[in-house]
This record gives sequence, C-alpha cells and structure tokens, in this order.
Amino acid sequence: MKKNLISGDSENIILPKSNVIEFESDDGCKIILRPSGTEPKIKMYISVNEALNNVNEFEKLIKS
Repeated sequence: MKKNLISGDSENIILPKSNVIEFESDDGCKIILRPSGTEPKIKMYISVNEALNNVNEFEKLIKS
C-alpha cells in the first residue's frame, strides 16, 4: 500500500513480494532498507537528488 503521510490518501500497489522497505520524499530522495542475505544485519541505501552546475562537480562528488 502506498500512503501519502500529509494528505492521508492511500492506494494499493501491485509489486512482487520482497523483504524491502522503501521511503521516497517529494523531491525524489529515497531510503531503502533490506535484510542482509548472509549476515544478521539490516542494509540501508540512501539516494539523494542534487542539482549540479557542471560535470566537474559530479566528478568531485564521486571521488569524495
């Protein structure tokens, strides 16, 4: 089920079964949680959208 936390609206979504929780913000940033397949821990992935002015900024970010 997909739920808008501001308006309270919800809708059913059809997805394959998986052990993943994904939170997505209005600006497209995401936090994804899933269990490790081999260890007793939870893995977290964070995706952030940021506007860059040029290619050099991108290259600097991926090197850091």
